[in-house]
Amino acid sequence: MWLRLLVVASFLISVAESQYNCRYSEEIPIHKDGTSFMQHYVNDDEGTFTMRIRYTDGQSWIGIGINMQGKGKMAPAEAVIGDINRGVKRYSMESDDKTGSGVIPLQDINGHLKSSSFVQTEGGESILEFTHDLVIRNPGDDSIVHEISESSVWIWAIGLPNNAWEGKHKLHGAFEGFELYSSCVQATNEPTQNPTVPLTAAPTKNPTVPPVPASTSDPIGSEYPIDPEYNIKNETELWNQFDNKTLVGQEDTSSEIDLGNEDDKEGLMSDETSDEPPHNIPIISFIESSTSEVTRDLWVVHGILMGVAWGILAPLAIGAAYLRNSLTILKENALWLRIHFHLCFHVALFTFVGFVLAVVATKQDDDLPHFKEDIHHQAGLAIFILVIVQAVAGIFRPSPVSSTNTERNVKSGNDESEETPIDAANLNSSSGDKIKTNTTTSSSGRALYARKYWEYTHRLLGMILLGLAWYNCHSGIVLQAENYDQDDEESLLRIFWGITGGIAGSIFFVGYVLRVSA
Repeated sequence: MWLRLLVVASFLISVAESQYNCRYSEEIPIHKDGTSFMQHYVNDDEGTFTMRIRYTDGQSWIGIGINMQGKGKMAPAEAVIGDINRGVKRYSMESDDKTGSGVIPLQDINGHLKSSSFVQTEGGESILEFTHDLVIRNPGDDSIVHEISESSVWIWAIGLPNNAWEGKHKLHGAFEGFELYSSCVQATNEPTQNPTVPLTAAPTKNPTVPPVPASTSDPIGSEYPIDPEYNIKNETELWNQFDNKTLVGQEDTSSEIDLGNEDDKEGLMSDETSDEPPHNIPIISFIESSTSEVTRDLWVVHGILMGVAWGILAPLAIGAAYLRNSLTILKENALWLRIHFHLCFHVALFTFVGFVLAVVATKQDDDLPHFKEDIHHQAGLAIFILVIVQAVAGIFRPSPVSSTNTERNVKSGNDESEETPIDAANLNSSSGDKIKTNTTTSSSGRALYARKYWEYTHRLLGMILLGLAWYNCHSGIVLQAENYDQDDEESLLRIFWGITGGIAGSIFFVGYVLRVSA
């Protein structure tokens, strides 16, 4: 009985799946390196689209999806990700928090993902293929959240080699203006199943169409840690976080969208005399990086200024103060103080100019609030504010002694309390001057305590600033490499830490040796 029902059900399913003859669009490259390709078709009757992403440069996970706010960024978005160990699932990219779980599996209550496969070949290819609903609905009230169309903004990514799941992706990008290719026709004779495409060769259905050049746009994106142990999230909670009005049919007018050249679009259309259906080659517009080439020079200058300020000048300024008691030449005529002051002045100046350049570049890139992007931007704002506080506190520092003795101590180079005689008020005093002596001693004591407190906070704030700045220099180099697909990230990091670590280490070593020998 059950066996018969199973056979009948299998037959009905096979008939249902074979009611249409569908044909893939021409395969087009979606990255400038020519290793990532896409093709698709749409079944208007069933309200679904089928997509195939082929990566030819190794075995890695593949993901593609829709940005829910119509921008060329990885979050917030919904995507289908295929992985050799976890299969194919729908995921939510909710944020760009690189320290937490930014990619969360969805329950797919509405069953939007109809079918899927993810295979890898011995030749080093990874292929993701899936069928998905054109209309995404809210599981809570079944209302339309997003309907996939030419106005949808697509984001995609390829994982690290050797199927590494954690960590950042190897390639990433975004595009819009995706012309849906409707090729499915109802079968009239023998039913045929969904098309199969050779795994290692690009289709050659339309040889008369000129090959499509790879995109020269720099794709955008950011790394997202994926936690496979994260609890599967209810899709209702996801969609309730966003205003549906911004997700349905909204056109993105952000400056980050590069609509491309209309002549290029026409060149992508299939030949009208071809036997293939019209618009066999999809028309898409690649979205420029959120940090575009227009402002790339601004970011380079920003990085140089911050690297010099905090990788070279700041360690030298701190070193002058650290070695003032160990090197006689620094102590004479308060030379250490003048060196410290001038170096700190240039650190503050470079930081101010670099800060302004970063704000201007971000405003030109995407017209978004600069300090709501990620930790790097927020730490940059904190550094800028603390530098102002530190500079003002350094200029208006309290005197180590009462005003009657300040000039003498500054001239001798003793600008630190431990070098300043605190009982000067008792010198040459007589028994008849007890009231004056007590008053002067009390004034010197208050000045000493104020100075001690200032020294402690000044040093502490200086170390906090240095640590934050070093972190931001490191993360800034990483961001620059990600935003512009640079492959010199490791070299730049080695140069920065080699110079900075060499200066800081040398200062500490010299100070330690001199103090031990003394």
